[in-house]
Amino acid sequence: MKNRVKRIEGQLRGILKMMEENKDCKDVITQLSAARTAVNRTIG
Repeated sequence: MKNRVKRIEGQLRGILKMMEENKDCKDVITQLSAARTAVNRTIG
């Protein structure tokens, strides 16, 4: 469980970096969706 949360944390940090670098909105949304899926699977 901890490993999953740490992986999600890494995803979120990557998303923040993408936003700071003004990456394409579609790419950011794709990563946000992946992070949400990871959170939902962890909850499950």
